[in-house]
Amino acid sequence: MGLLYRRDAFKRTLALESADIRAALRAEESKLAMELVTANLQIGRATAISVRDGKANGEIDKALVDVDKAVERYLNFTRAIVAKQVTE
Repeated sequence: MGLLYRRDAFKRTLALESADIRAALRAEESKLAMELVTANLQIGRATAISVRDGKANGEIDKALVDVDKAVERYLNFTRAIVAKQVTE
């Protein structure tokens, strides 16, 4: 009886740890997705200002840098997930 209890307790522990890992990954992915959305909004706003004013401005350069950083962080995250899944 004790062996069955320990086995079930171990399975529950693994399930909880797995759920915690998945929740952490979802939280990280959500944060990175929000960074991408924000960067996209910045580039859209900078473009609209440039069109309105008839010239490029410093906001576009900053927005492009922010977009590149957000995309790179998101791609690094997805690559790490894929690499982990391949090695398991």
